[in-house]
Amino acid sequence: MDGMNSLTLPASPLVQPAYVLPPARFVRAKGWPWTHLLRMRNDPLALMRDGAKHGADVVQLDFGFTPAFVLYSPDAVHRALVPGDAVWKGTRGAKLMRRVLGPGLLTTEGVAWKARRKRAQPRFRSEALKSMPGIVQRHSDQLVERWLADPAHAGVGVDAMAGFSRLALAVVCDVLFGVDPGEDAAVVHQALEQVLSGFLRLMTSPIEGLDQWPLPASRRHRAAVAALDAVVARLIVRRRAAGPLEGDLLADWIVAADAGEMSVEDLHAEVVTMLLAGHETTANAMTFTLALLGSHPAELAAVQAGLDVGDTGPLDRAFAEGLRLYPPAWVMARATSEPLDLGPVTAPAGAFLFIPIAAIQRDPRWWRDADAFVPGRFLDLDPASKAAYMPFGLGPRKCIGEHFARAEARIALATVLRQFDVQAVVPAANPSITLRPLGAVPVRLTPRASAGGQPGRCAHKWAPTS
Repeated sequence: MDGMNSLTLPASPLVQPAYVLPPARFVRAKGWPWTHLLRMRNDPLALMRDGAKHGADVVQLDFGFTPAFVLYSPDAVHRALVPGDAVWKGTRGAKLMRRVLGPGLLTTEGVAWKARRKRAQPRFRSEALKSMPGIVQRHSDQLVERWLADPAHAGVGVDAMAGFSRLALAVVCDVLFGVDPGEDAAVVHQALEQVLSGFLRLMTSPIEGLDQWPLPASRRHRAAVAALDAVVARLIVRRRAAGPLEGDLLADWIVAADAGEMSVEDLHAEVVTMLLAGHETTANAMTFTLALLGSHPAELAAVQAGLDVGDTGPLDRAFAEGLRLYPPAWVMARATSEPLDLGPVTAPAGAFLFIPIAAIQRDPRWWRDADAFVPGRFLDLDPASKAAYMPFGLGPRKCIGEHFARAEARIALATVLRQFDVQAVVPAANPSITLRPLGAVPVRLTPRASAGGQPGRCAHKWAPTS
């Protein structure tokens, strides 16, 4: 095939890489059978970044019996996801995800997915989110007060990931569910940690469906999934007891279930999906952004100077850059339902496709100083960079909560940064279902002498986006 090359990783510094410059648009990576599946298990970020590092548009990996293609060019990604007729979520990871979440918005296809999207979409429009800024502000103020009361804030530092996770879960429950998670918040965090910590190994096991086996790790995984389902059941009971079933997404779902438009299984699946996807990704993004600002004093000063005069532009650009460098949805996986032209190669029906967003958004073909934290680049992105920026996905299945997440992050980060100067080290990234910080993220906080108003208050306003 024209434009095809092969890739072999060098065995030692004396061996030249097998890439030919200029690089071929399509590369078939060499290796023993299952080699790349094992790399996906042990170092998925490095595996996904290999092709981008060397300039390939599409790389074929050896995942055993199923052809697997990694898409690095915006054109190939566009062909796969827009309009998306020839792909579906039929990968091993998607099947495992369905056993965690059930048949919800993230895991269904076709008519079933369209019905779920149509039912949820109105609750993410501007008119339905008018109360959101005040709710996020209240929870952000509480976070700042907790951090101020913690003696560690000026010493070893507070754990930003723990703080933002608690805030984001409270916001989702308050805004979308109309209830307080209460003591169940700790259950959610513990169960989610268990599911995420073991997901990659279960997904890349040579034995598909290992999560159903009577093994210790599989039992812990299933126990965590059961704990999440029990939390969902309690949230539904709590919402029924809270008052009229109107005004929030959970109320809409309960009404639909009572009318026979959704099954009980569907109801639980939608709640657990929104509970996890609606808070964990946003918490990751806010944590990485705060750590990036805490390790780049000049950028931090620019953001705070803007906030002091009511300008959130520098903060929005810093958050956008944080999403570029550390996108929570770091890779998307699809399966082809029919042959699909990717540009330099045609993927056969039944192939796996990987869209490594974390690699595309650091590809030097599309980004100057690709690994550097440069929020100012978002003042005027060139067309190539715009096409290669997709932290919330692409096509008809683009994230339903993009504007919700951006608004929440703007208010929460602004509240923290108006009150504190920040010192931090950017944590290592831990790839699982999402791209998360590896371990705790200590952030040292110094109250700002110039912080105006009451502790933690954020003076800026937010207008919901339609």
